[in-house]
Amino acid sequence: MKKRLRKKYHLGEYQELCFDVCYRYKGDVFSEEEDAFWNEFISDCIVGNGLNCGGSVSMDGTCEYAAYSVDKCQQIENQLAAVQAWLDAREDVELVRCGEYRDLWYDFPVSMTAEMKKLPLSYYVALVRARRLMDC
Repeated sequence: MKKRLRKKYHLGEYQELCFDVCYRYKGDVFSEEEDAFWNEFISDCIVGNGLNCGGSVSMDGTCEYAAYSVDKCQQIENQLAAVQAWLDAREDVELVRCGEYRDLWYDFPVSMTAEMKKLPLSYYVALVRARRLMDC
């Protein structure tokens, strides 16, 4: 596959990895303490470790995110360990779970990377188109 297509479809050396972060906030979801927690989480844990994230928060305080590295040169293993350690050190958080690495664009576990290289380009094109339709 040509370099231009690998870059366009985030394959090979252009693959981006992420990991899931799931936890539950113990306090009141609508309190000022929770707002302070979010500010610390984003500034210290996410941005402080060179990550971006996207996800959701439910009404019971359960938070689920996909965190991914801003700089591809950084080691995502170290970032995952830093996020896990930061959340484990907090007393106002419970049920901390950080998932395995997966492909950010195609949602496949990293363990499937070898099998993914065997798929034709048309498969990736169809996945990208389906993802764009879901975003609309």
